[in-house]
Amino acid sequence: MTQNNLSKKRKDKKIYRISVLNDKTHEKLFGYKTTAGRLTLAIAAIIVLYTAIIVSLMAFSPLRKLIPGYPDNNIENMLIRNRIQRDSMAREMIMWDLYLSNVKKVMSGKTPTDYQTLIKMRDSIIYTPDSSGRQISSDSIFTREMHKTGGKGKTDEKLENFHMFKPIEGIVTAHYNISANHPFTDIAATENSVVSSILPGTIISDEYSEEYGYSVQIQHSNNLVSVYRHLGTLLKKRGEKVEAGTAIALIAKKGGKVSTGPHLHLELWYDGEPVNPEKYIKF
Repeated sequence: MTQNNLSKKRKDKKIYRISVLNDKTHEKLFGYKTTAGRLTLAIAAIIVLYTAIIVSLMAFSPLRKLIPGYPDNNIENMLIRNRIQRDSMAREMIMWDLYLSNVKKVMSGKTPTDYQTLIKMRDSIIYTPDSSGRQISSDSIFTREMHKTGGKGKTDEKLENFHMFKPIEGIVTAHYNISANHPFTDIAATENSVVSSILPGTIISDEYSEEYGYSVQIQHSNNLVSVYRHLGTLLKKRGEKVEAGTAIALIAKKGGKVSTGPHLHLELWYDGEPVNPEKYIKF
């Protein structure tokens, strides 16, 4: 054994005493004997334990909110609300697609599907497998069809011959934009403003939902359907015939959860596909 190894071995075997004394009386309050190796292990264990406690507190207690960049309660609540709103809108869009399919059946002389069956059909297509077999969330039948056709929507020269009545006096605040999944036009107006039918037709739907408030659908000639949302008081009911300019409803102060203020949400559907109202109506 070399001299260095022998010195190191003797050093490791040295006994160290750790004592706690009273500063005034020098009375020994606590004493502990240990070696250099044991002391090193004890210090390392204390450091590991301290680190584990700190990590646990930061990961599993409210203290994690103090970490820069960690999402706070407001952000989490906003994400939850957005997710709920997105799912509600998806279900609503699917339901409207099924309603339009029902309208086509009525116009072709077929028997329409009853409401309960429509609900079941809606729930069955909320999640639809894609080409790879994975389950994906589907916003609506309309959205899937728009992706297939490039999201251009539909236009037809026949609609140019329609003289469409302006449904409400107001300012367009959100334009029709099919690529942004906004296949409708929003027109800001004051509360209780009169909403009028754009063309002669028959009211085929007057329903209420938490998302949109009251909504009215009117079937016009040539497979054209107009949809009016965020309504308050309804002036006409399902089954009634209306003329262009006939008052059908009043604007609500806040028509449903997705509404940020009094305005009209206007949709036009031709042959089951959306068209841009701003091409045929001067707002």
